[in-house]
Amino acid sequence: ITKIGPRKGDNAPMAVIELVTEK
Repeated sequence: ITKIGPRKGDNAPMAVIELVTEK
């Protein structure tokens, strides 16, 4: 979930998927 900080707009969907996969 590191992409949520540096690229919140570009990796918005990617960050959400990562968050769900991490949990």
